Amino acid sequence: MLTVSRVQVLKPNYYQIGDQVHIYINNRLYTATAVKELEEDNTMLFVFDSCLSEKRRITRRHYRQFKGTFEDTYLFKFLVKLINKVPTKIKRQMVPFENGSYFRLFEKDDLAPSSKNAISYLTEDSKRLIRFFGNNASNYWTQTQNKEDKSEFYYISYNGKPEEYSEWSDVSYGIVPLFKLKNY
Repeated sequence: MLTVSRVQVLKPNYYQIGDQVHIYINNRLYTATAVKELEEDNTMLFVFDSCLSEKRRITRRHYRQFKGTFEDTYLFKFLVKLINKVPTKIKRQMVPFENGSYFRLFEKDDLAPSSKNAISYLTEDSKRLIRFFGNNASNYWTQTQNKEDKSEFYYISYNGKPEEYSEWSDVSYGIVPLFKLKNY
């Protein structure tokens, strides 16, 4: 038996879960997959299929010295500036998140099947959470902080399993951005 899979190149005005888009950032091609329809603002949530080309720390300070929110981190500032690296053609279709940034990281609730915010496309198959940095599976950061210790952040391990909080926010892990595109 022969199985055939076909790819069509479209100029869509409506995305479906599983659709993929290609984006050049810093002259490197990335693929992102549509994972959740967000009806409140008529957008589709996309996630990069691999880590960005360099690993980053959440903070630049020693991890125990950080006491702010995710929006105060070195990594958040990097994500805010990342929009300047996106081609205008894609940028025009993007919609910012509530904090004004065009990119964000996973939040713990995105990956909890019992959460109303869960991304079922990813939680139904944990292999879909595995991301690579080069040829190797990589740990990567989320933006969820430990409520008891603001210096600790939740992360996804190299095997696609959401992990508890890492006390090492000054260690470089992969970056897997999410973004929204207009969906109408």
